[in-house]
Amino acid sequence: MKITIPAKPKLIIDRLIGNGYEAGLVGGCLRNLLLNLEVKDYDIATSATTEEMKKIFPDLTIISIGEKFGTLIIVVKGENIEVTTFRKESSYQDNRHPDQVEFINNIEEDLKRRDFTINALYYNDKAGLVDLFQSTKDLKEKIIRAVGNPMERFREDSLRILRGLRFAAKLSFKIEDKTKKAILDSYQLLSNIKLERIAVELVEILNCDNIGGLIKEYSHVFQQIVPNLSNIDTTKNLDRLDQMPTLKLKLAIFFSGLKNPELAFDTMMDLKLTVSSRIRKSDLKDIALIIEYGNDNNNITKSKLLKIFRAIKWNRSLLEEILIFNNQQKLSSTLPSFNIKDLAIDGYDIMSLGFRDDKIGEIIDDCYYNLLLEKISNNKKALCDHITEIYSKKNIIRVD
Repeated sequence: MKITIPAKPKLIIDRLIGNGYEAGLVGGCLRNLLLNLEVKDYDIATSATTEEMKKIFPDLTIISIGEKFGTLIIVVKGENIEVTTFRKESSYQDNRHPDQVEFINNIEEDLKRRDFTINALYYNDKAGLVDLFQSTKDLKEKIIRAVGNPMERFREDSLRILRGLRFAAKLSFKIEDKTKKAILDSYQLLSNIKLERIAVELVEILNCDNIGGLIKEYSHVFQQIVPNLSNIDTTKNLDRLDQMPTLKLKLAIFFSGLKNPELAFDTMMDLKLTVSSRIRKSDLKDIALIIEYGNDNNNITKSKLLKIFRAIKWNRSLLEEILIFNNQQKLSSTLPSFNIKDLAIDGYDIMSLGFRDDKIGEIIDDCYYNLLLEKISNNKKALCDHITEIYSKKNIIRVD
């Protein structure tokens, strides 16, 4: 089988081989090339040690992060390429990291330590494709299968449980029976994994398409991650998860299954979801609001819609997401197209009426709300009359 290696990783492979070492593409990049999927990062495995690599690439920038595990990042024309010495690993005491790493010159031993068969492939133009575990067969049949004994693989590194689910979700593959049984027998080991690592995997899983069935099938795994989840396989709205067009909405569906949905924001912060580059703290606040205004509003009236709109500080895009969550997108067409900034008055006009500047926001908010209720029209005189009448009744202190 001939695989075209892109120029930048090929430069590294050719130079290593030219200096008498073995080297080739390995792992996920090779899997994606075989599946005709985008490759974001190229990984190379080699018989050369890190010290030998440094001597071979004096003209290239080398980043030494991970050197104790035999890994260097070699920068080729602005692209970071991870190069790792062939290795095998001893026992794992913490269900995540090997107690000891032994550097070897044998790719076959190196491939045996990999997580899943679809990632246990090696290739260079000279050796061809090294496939010890019928990996290409599993790729063709769309199967996720652990390398060797699946229970051993998950005891070694329990994060592999979530990685397996992520690969199944992202690739639309099926997890084979022995690997599935091992996942369901060992998911409690996830309690030994740092929340930051779990958070990244959880977000990546939820960012995939067609995951509703997977979450139901492996509901115990997700309840291990989020103990406050109710019976997620029967969670209201879970069947609609795959219809959600954004990650924020998928997270809202997922966390709407909390026993105490009002704790959604705190729960997501405790899970450290913001370590994912896809999620910001402001997103979590939005998600909590989507859950708060979405969970029990199956039939939102226009009046209720405007109250929600006001409560979320006239955030139109967030309101659209709340409506999508409730499957009531058509209601957005009932809102006028103009925004609060389109009011015919501004802060200077309000101050000219004699009101303090610290009341401007409150008054603008009230005017816009009453305008949407169609109680007043959007012209300067009508708005000024409304302000004078309403706020004099509220005994707002004016500056004369």
